[in-house]
Amino acid sequence: MSIIIQVDGSGVALLLAGIAPSAGAHPTIRFLLGPWIWPSAGEVGLLTACGLSDQEKADYSSVQASGVSPAVYDKMMHGDDLSLYDIKALTRARASDGVILRYLRNRQTVYFLNTGDVEGLRKAGVSPSLIDYMLRTPGLYQPARTFG
Repeated sequence: MSIIIQVDGSGVALLLAGIAPSAGAHPTIRFLLGPWIWPSAGEVGLLTACGLSDQEKADYSSVQASGVSPAVYDKMMHGDDLSLYDIKALTRARASDGVILRYLRNRQTVYFLNTGDVEGLRKAGVSPSLIDYMLRTPGLYQPARTFG
């Protein structure tokens, strides 16, 4: 059994593995503690019907193959914004900078990073080009969605 809790800036990540929830547990707890199931090849094939470009399909496939957590992969599949923790997780899983950058550009999320955030990203191995892009987002997009 392993439980890892990491608090980082505004993001909190909880990784639970090998823990069986009790039958009377709240549905959210059962979801978090239940088995994570990656989509089958057939389900991944359904991405074609979702109107994704060939590049997006290739990007999502490479993210899945990187072994990033199902929670981060699921966020990307649903088009959700990525937190700083998610970007660090993608970097740790060795997802391509190009894939991450394309996703961030498509989402147009605005990141307001302080020096601690930047240092945390650097320590996590996030590339200078990704950090630079994130630092420039307040001037690139209207701040409808923000992280930092």
